Amino acid sequence: MRLHDVWEAESPLPGGRTLDDLETALRRGHPPPAVAALYGLRRALAPLLDRGSEGFVPVYLEPEERLYRIENRTVTALLHVALVDRRPRLAVYVRPHGALGRGYLALIEPFRRFVVYPSLVRRASASATALARAGSTGPGR
Repeated sequence: MRLHDVWEAESPLPGGRTLDDLETALRRGHPPPAVAALYGLRRALAPLLDRGSEGFVPVYLEPEERLYRIENRTVTALLHVALVDRRPRLAVYVRPHGALGRGYLALIEPFRRFVVYPSLVRRASASATALARAGSTGPGR
């Protein structure tokens, strides 16, 4: 398995907030239309690519670090999320499964690199900033 990507959000997560808080904030929002369209296309291909896969399954979940694993017909991959100096950092490790996996990774490379991950990192930064604002305007502050 090799390190495929590392991305870091620009905005730090405020003290006292955990990755659970960040994931909750990210799930409340909606991805940009281009990302939503790519996710829709990927879901449409799922019956061909994901036979027997459960999607991303947590390996471990800690307040400031977590690891998810996925295995399907194309890849075995690990998604590691950690707070590094309070900044959310995403590392992706991938092992392609044969020619299908290598071809799939090559096909999605520009979308992943220039659309999906940059959007996710921007949304994580915006969510961290929103959580900081919410914490500074909460009750008794």
